[in-house]
Amino acid sequence: MAIIKIKRGLKANIPTLQVGEPGFCTDTKELFVGSADGNKLVGEGTFLKLSGGTLTGALTLPSTAPTSATHAVTKAYVDNVASGLDVKASVKCVATVHQLLSTGGDHREYEYTNNNAVIIDGYTVEEGDRILLVGQSNHLQNGIFVVTKVGDGTNPCSIERP
Repeated sequence: MAIIKIKRGLKANIPTLQVGEPGFCTDTKELFVGSADGNKLVGEGTFLKLSGGTLTGALTLPSTAPTSATHAVTKAYVDNVASGLDVKASVKCVATVHQLLSTGGDHREYEYTNNNAVIIDGYTVEEGDRILLVGQSNHLQNGIFVVTKVGDGTNPCSIERP
């Protein structure tokens, strides 16, 4: 295993370094590397610790896509992924089993086939709630709906697409 030696000392006393030789100024916290043209400054000021430090300046990341859940990503990568999203407002509940519905034919408005209150996954829907149907045997009946009228024992619950 190779041993890397770093010359260190006060900046006023730093010698001319050999090509490729590192030197560190203990008073100014500057890092130099020797070159054919003399000592070249490669780092200065306070260095970020490998853990527990706070980065206050810009961080440049590689342009490759992340391959691990803990990899950092660039803003461009996030923007590219997010550009294909069609974000919807949240829903109160999700019906994963078939709901008995009747339709007027346009697949925008439906009524439940009974007059009872509608309970989905333990939640009793209320007027204005957004609900998600995903278990319908007719795929045209799946999607997000808004409750326009709740079942009251006499009238059925009505839903429509937002």
